[in-house]
Amino acid sequence: PSSSAGPVAGSALSALRFDYTFPNAPGSWVKFDSLSRVVKGNMTFEAWIALPLPGDGQFKPILSRYPDPDVIGLPDAAFGITHINRFAEFVFQVRPDGSLNIFMGGSSAPNGRTFIYGVNINGGVKLQPYRWHHVAFTIEHRPNATNPRAIRLFLDGVLTNGNGWSSSPQFYSRQHLEDTRPLELGRFQNPAIQLFNGWMDEIKFWDVTRSEEDIYNNRFTIYPGNTPNLQAYYRANEGSGFSLAPMPYAPQDANPHVGELNRGTFWDVSGVQSLTQVVEIDQSVITLVELFGSDTTYRPITYIIDTLPARGKLFYAKNQNTRGKEITSAGAALASWYVFYQSTGPIGDAQDQFKFYVKNDANLTSNATVVKVLLSPTVGCDGNLGSGLVTDSCEVCGGNNTCVGCDGVPGSGKVVDACGVCDGQNRTCFCLDGEGSYRGFDQMELDKVLLLYKIEQSISSLEHVDAKLGELYTSLVAADPDQLDLGSQIADLRSWSSDCFDGFCTNLEGLFERLDIDASTPVVRPVCGFSSSS
Repeated sequence: PSSSAGPVAGSALSALRFDYTFPNAPGSWVKFDSLSRVVKGNMTFEAWIALPLPGDGQFKPILSRYPDPDVIGLPDAAFGITHINRFAEFVFQVRPDGSLNIFMGGSSAPNGRTFIYGVNINGGVKLQPYRWHHVAFTIEHRPNATNPRAIRLFLDGVLTNGNGWSSSPQFYSRQHLEDTRPLELGRFQNPAIQLFNGWMDEIKFWDVTRSEEDIYNNRFTIYPGNTPNLQAYYRANEGSGFSLAPMPYAPQDANPHVGELNRGTFWDVSGVQSLTQVVEIDQSVITLVELFGSDTTYRPITYIIDTLPARGKLFYAKNQNTRGKEITSAGAALASWYVFYQSTGPIGDAQDQFKFYVKNDANLTSNATVVKVLLSPTVGCDGNLGSGLVTDSCEVCGGNNTCVGCDGVPGSGKVVDACGVCDGQNRTCFCLDGEGSYRGFDQMELDKVLLLYKIEQSISSLEHVDAKLGELYTSLVAADPDQLDLGSQIADLRSWSSDCFDGFCTNLEGLFERLDIDASTPVVRPVCGFSSSS
């Protein structure tokens, strides 16, 4: 699906579709049995990929070469070791957060009991959903060396990270894997099987370490099959069958290195846009939909509606918060990559769909993208599916906030508060124990309420102290005079009690003065909702 300008839309060619949810299939990948014999030492791998959701929380391998898990895994089981990473030659993958990663194993002891990665590089930049990205990695190998010198990672032609070999593992042998193990697109086992989910296209294997300049300048280039050092080039344009064949091969190599498609891998129409986009929408709500389109040549693009929804309406988006006029015909060009969708079908419709494509300023157009709209009607306050009714501020299902308030005015929404005041908002009384309110004080006298409450709490505390003193006195009297100095302890307690009570009385008199209460008058002890004297 490419030309000298990159994966071009509208050419009706194909790409590989990896789907780890494919029914009744053990997975989705492509295996190259013979390619390992020529892809060794210095190498470069390139491909165009797209994923519906790069950051789906799963590891998604792009290319891997690793030992037979049965050979490596079974002896390790006795040591409680289950992962294959330590012996993997390389695994090029999309991390759970949507960024690229490549690692090479490096077990430094038999059975991997001590494990240090030879190289583990994260690309940092996250891939965008439903958009084609050019990805690549290079391995630079030293002559006659077992382990590589450096590994570099590229996204859209730009070097994102690189590093040298970080360990010298005694039991790591890259050459053994090159000669005996297949290369796999879209699969790694560690020991659970990890699978790619998305599209791959324009796959290239080189037996040289390409420079950053070469990768960037030629990521859109279509090469002839006999290009020097290009060991295998898969354009993925077969469109059917279970074999992935390279371009016409160099005469000196009689083996075409055909890849074997697992039955969960299939062919899809390719181009700048060859994807299905899925959105979930509440059927009772007009919803903003973001369209995902791209041009791998990075030229300006325009979004064009190809077909309208059968059970809904589309509207232009003035911005992300405001919808414009209804889109009434196919071929409408959008000013942005947003549209508003409104369901008009019967309640309970499961889904709707519409299509769009993009066109760049060179008038190259993409294949149409299908936008599947999954409709999920909600149950209204009346209990009916999809009614859309909600309870208003008057607590009326389907109401329009026009209830008569406590002030007698329709729609005011005013209610009586806990103090019995219309629209008082509980500001004219104060409740401290959660059971009622201190009444008889307006809002400006709230400080008096709080001070009275402090008096009440202080009296309660004194009663508690008095009870404790009585218990202690009883204990002292019953104690053995030979072991306790009763006189001294009783004197200390009486002194403490007297000081405490005198201090309380002093504070109480100060409170009386602030509240304009006569000190000779019994203390008013307010309790939520009523008053009594003490």
